[in-house]
Amino acid sequence: MKAVGRNLATLIVVALVCLYSGGFGLLAARAYDAHETGGAFDLGNYAQALWYAAHGEGLRLTTVPEFGTTRFAMHVEPVLFLLAPLYAVAGYDPRFLLWLQAVVIGLGGIPLYALARRRLADDRAALGIVFAYLLLPALESVTLFDFHAVGLMPTLTLAGCYFLDRALITPSDQRGLWWERTLRGRAETCIDTRTRWIPLLLSALCFGLALSTKEDVPLHLLLLGLYLMLMRRRWCVGAAMSLTSAIWFYVAVFLVIPAARPDGSHSPYLGFFSQLGSTPAEILSSPLRTPGAWLKLLTAPDTLHGIGMLTLPFALTPFLGLPFLIVAAPTFAIALFSSNPLMHRLET
Repeated sequence: MKAVGRNLATLIVVALVCLYSGGFGLLAARAYDAHETGGAFDLGNYAQALWYAAHGEGLRLTTVPEFGTTRFAMHVEPVLFLLAPLYAVAGYDPRFLLWLQAVVIGLGGIPLYALARRRLADDRAALGIVFAYLLLPALESVTLFDFHAVGLMPTLTLAGCYFLDRALITPSDQRGLWWERTLRGRAETCIDTRTRWIPLLLSALCFGLALSTKEDVPLHLLLLGLYLMLMRRRWCVGAAMSLTSAIWFYVAVFLVIPAARPDGSHSPYLGFFSQLGSTPAEILSSPLRTPGAWLKLLTAPDTLHGIGMLTLPFALTPFLGLPFLIVAAPTFAIALFSSNPLMHRLET
């Protein structure tokens, strides 16, 4: 009976993923047909950069000359080079990007279900988490608000966590990715030592693709690496992840973006955080340099409203996920401490 229940739950998850991907892909495509997308600054910029990339001219951009002549002057998203051939096969139709985003985001329900099922040892509870995830207004807003390469990141990160969780299970330590000493349910079947490199390699591939979706993603994986070292004592894996992420963040933010900018300056989006500093280093160190300004932003009404939008749909349960929740801190900080009002509300 348990096997039947598990198979039924798995089928429901697959159905939910298909329903989400198809439904939101259709909504996004119809919004494009009705001229209700965000315009040239988002979807249009991606469409142009991908067109040029497919024709061997790099991620060229002409719509915002004040920023620069390449997409790298705005964001560092190497994953676009992988998408360019697919975009060409799709006939350079921007709706392909909207469908791709909806499908990839929807697919995130599968690794999430697998992680939750192992963590909770309860198919119904895991299914409930997938329901909540796919019904999250913030996720649906990302799906419908044009196309953004970083929209692919959650699914890639969830897949990376799933494979890493599998790779970390040993006969003497069944915790995998988690920090607690015991897990409910029966013990997991360990992967043979000779084939442990397979999920580890798949994890590295997923995390590598996630890194390529935006220049701030390395901050998440850097924290995940620190978590693995400090909470799980997985020094080699954690150190490799943190070091790789730190190097890529430095290259993307301090080398690539300034090199692509006409005046050699940092990202134009740093202006959103002018209350915390004018350079990436100043902004990152602001909690230590200017704790008062940081605390003022943290307790501002717009910030509290933003926190509520992200956590209330889960009945505030994400806060029970500490210390693992710390991995999400960069996204919370970027969304909540920005002076741009668009960062504090859902866009559709």
